[in-house]
Formats: sequence, structure tokens, C-alpha cells
Amino acid sequence: MKTPHRMKQNAIRFLTSALVLSAHASGQVQAPVAGPPVIQVSGNAEVKVAPDLVDLNFGVEVVSKELLPGEVDMKKRVAAVIECLKKAGIESMAQLKKMTAAEINALPAPPFPPAFFSPIIDGWVLPLDFDEVYAKGKQNDVTMIAGWTNSYYPGFKITVAEYEKWANARFGKLAGEFLKLYPATNDAEAWAMTELSAQDSYRISAYLWATTRQKAQPKSSKNRFWVYTYNHPEPPDAQHRGASAGVEIPYVNNSLSKLPERPFVKLDFDIADQMSSYWANYAKTLDPNGKGLANWPSVDPNSHTTMQLGEDMKVVPLATEPRFQFFKKFLESHPPICHFAEDCSINMQ
Repeated sequence: MKTPHRMKQNAIRFLTSALVLSAHASGQVQAPVAGPPVIQVSGNAEVKVAPDLVDLNFGVEVVSKELLPGEVDMKKRVAAVIECLKKAGIESMAQLKKMTAAEINALPAPPFPPAFFSPIIDGWVLPLDFDEVYAKGKQNDVTMIAGWTNSYYPGFKITVAEYEKWANARFGKLAGEFLKLYPATNDAEAWAMTELSAQDSYRISAYLWATTRQKAQPKSSKNRFWVYTYNHPEPPDAQHRGASAGVEIPYVNNSLSKLPERPFVKLDFDIADQMSSYWANYAKTLDPNGKGLANWPSVDPNSHTTMQLGEDMKVVPLATEPRFQFFKKFLESHPPICHFAEDCSINMQ
């Protein structure tokens, strides 16, 4: 019998989530780490792929409900990807399957944003969509860590007019409420509110995802969920990049010594020691806590908090309570598609 993999760190959140939901991974993954999770609470869009798909023109069914302002039709995305492949001489899935990884990587980049930022219900790995699996109690009973970094648009330039246009496209009837919670009277404030609202959105999304999934665990389960936000940027790009996506990985792996070109200081190595200790404890005991570490509580549906990792490790609020309630209302009532507002490159779940 193969030894189950106790951890799985993957930046592609749906891959990690698929392992949790797929019967084929039962007993193989016990302590996954999903970063970033950013999976909205309600689910009403997915992509279904017929198991016998041969021709790229057939077998792909995009299932999505009514689109909201600023949302891109998934069918158009699928059609754009297929057209891109055809221009490169690819006419079938069978042809793609025969290609090497190097040949696939050499293909022209598909249109952005990609079509498949939603679950792919292939009938094999995922026979049901995410919500159906949890509703029927068929998910694998595992503990889980999920989190993200806290910098999203470092150096991003946006005018007040662009900010308000994006807010109206993204939040529709809730745009007025959003702009009251995240007001901007000049371009500098527009950037700051873009950054802050993204930070709040992702923190709250991760928290709601974890509390919802933990609640769906079997009553006999002793497994728990932990969420975090990471705030320490990696030098020398600290001012330019901030604590952007994936920056915590070398600290989790305690592998700073493998990056001699980076001007790390004592603080970096201290953070790496603590971060790697949390992850090592999690791998060994299914609980990140241990001697000498700040207490990291598992998610509590009533706390509205997350664990701040990096600098000043401690439990912190997800956001102000009015902002929490706004995003909770928004995330629980909108499709889990990765949306891009027209004419503005902001992507916020």
C-alpha cells in the first residue's frame, strides 16, 4: 500500500480542492494545503467535459446561470481557446494527448483570461460539482490549511473614474454600498482602496470557504480547517511587489539558503524558521501548532478572524464588521467564476 501524501501545496486552488473531492484520491491525501483558495461559497457555474471527447467542436458543455454586469460569458472563452488551438493546427483532443509537454508549452498562449477558471466536471476525477459532493457528504474527510498573501496590486495605477467604473461593473446593485465602504476621492486613494478591498475580499472568501467546508464535514470527523494571511515581502522586490502571491513558499520550505542572490536578513530567517515549523507540525500531527509558536486557532464560524503569518504573527480580524458583512453577502450570492471587468484589469472574487 502506498503511503498517503499528507501535504499538497498548490497554487492552483481547484486542483487541491479536486483532490479533496475526488474518490480517486481517497486515502492518498490527508493534509492538503490550498493557496490561494478563493472559492466562493455558492456554486452555480461549471464546465462539463464528456469522457469520450474527441473533436474540439463537441463534448464541451458550459453550464452557467445568468451573467452579472461585467462578467464574461464562459462559452465565449471556450470558443476563443478552441479557435486559438485550431490556428495552431490542433483539431482534436486525441492530437493534444499525443503531444509532449515541450510541444504543448510551445503552443501560442491562449486568450486571457482563460476559459477554465471554474471546476471541470469530467465524469471521472470529478463526477459531480463541488457543492453536490459536499451536499451528499462524499468528500474525503481531511484537515486543510488555506490562505493567501496580502498584496495584490503593488504599484497599480488607477484613476477614480476607472475605480468607480470597475466597482459598478463588478458589484452591480451593490456598487453604491461598496463605494461607501471603500471610498476614493483621488487616484492615490483609488489604488489604496483597490488594494484594501482585494485584501478583505480574499481573506473573507478564504474564511467563508473554510467555515462552510468544515461545517460540511461528517459529524464524526475530528479534522479541522486553518486559514491565514501572509504579510512579509521577499527582498529585494519588497517595495515593488509587496507580499504578492506565492512569496511565502520559500519561507514555508525554509529554503532561503537556496536563494543566495536575495539579500535576506535575520528577520527573514526567523520567519522561515517559524513558518516551516507550522507546516512541519501540520504534516506530522495534522495541527500546525507547536512549542514556541504563536497559537493558530482553527476556523471558528463566529470569530471572523484569520491568522496573520510573516511579520507579527497573531490572530487578526478579517476586516471591519461592515466590510465583512458586505463581502459575505456578495460572495454568497454570486457565481464562482473568475471575473474580469471590461476595460479594467482588476480581478477580484
